[in-house]
Amino acid sequence: MDLLDKIILIHPTKCAGTTISERLFKLRGFSDNDCAFYSGYSFNRFFQNNIRFFYFIFHSKNLVVCFIYLLFYCVCFYFTLRNLFSKNKYGLTYAKGSIQHFTYKQWQKINKIREDSICVSVVTHPQHRIVSSYYFLGYDKHYNFLEFLQKIQDGSLLSEIQFVGFRAIIEQHLIPMYDYLVDDDGANKIDFIFKRESLDNDWKEFCEKYRLEYNSLTNINKTKSITDWKDLYRIYPEASQLVNELYKKDFEYFEYTVLVD
Repeated sequence: MDLLDKIILIHPTKCAGTTISERLFKLRGFSDNDCAFYSGYSFNRFFQNNIRFFYFIFHSKNLVVCFIYLLFYCVCFYFTLRNLFSKNKYGLTYAKGSIQHFTYKQWQKINKIREDSICVSVVTHPQHRIVSSYYFLGYDKHYNFLEFLQKIQDGSLLSEIQFVGFRAIIEQHLIPMYDYLVDDDGANKIDFIFKRESLDNDWKEFCEKYRLEYNSLTNINKTKSITDWKDLYRIYPEASQLVNELYKKDFEYFEYTVLVD
């Protein structure tokens, strides 16, 4: 088996993982369009451009969206069939969110991880990541940042979403990065971890380690609304401590410090 086929990207949301995913597909000889499709970049751009519609269908309690539920099941059924015959697993599931954002444990359960697999992942500063999720999911148009964090903390952000298929997608943007990377015993099973803050240098180190062709990276999936993610913590100083409480494992394990002005 080719070395590139052994690489499995464990992809926490909003950590620049799409950039790594797109480059890995390119190294495997995929076309630009296929790279954009399989990395999730194409859908993410579509999602961002239509965020008001997606927010409505995710959170609406109107019976009109029952048709959307049926359409969602049809899409999931398509991906279920497609993935039976493709080694490039991709798409939506009925109740576990997006396959591209499966945790290590979820990949393990579908027997994707083998003894010779090379598992890699990408992390970022927890305060940066949750700001990206806030804007990417469209919550900035409905709650201020502190209200958003409080709704994560009390569980209402997820409990208010009635449809399990949509709830799972949102949940993937809220679970700690640490939980993406560990097995059932809590052991980190990742062979190489990229950090968003040093992404290109880490990519160069990765390519040297595994003797892959190196070309400089460009972050292809930036959340459009963000200018400086630290601004929200200046506006809501108490948000820093709240994020620290929510993602304490991420701060400790990946050696990030809480940013407080």
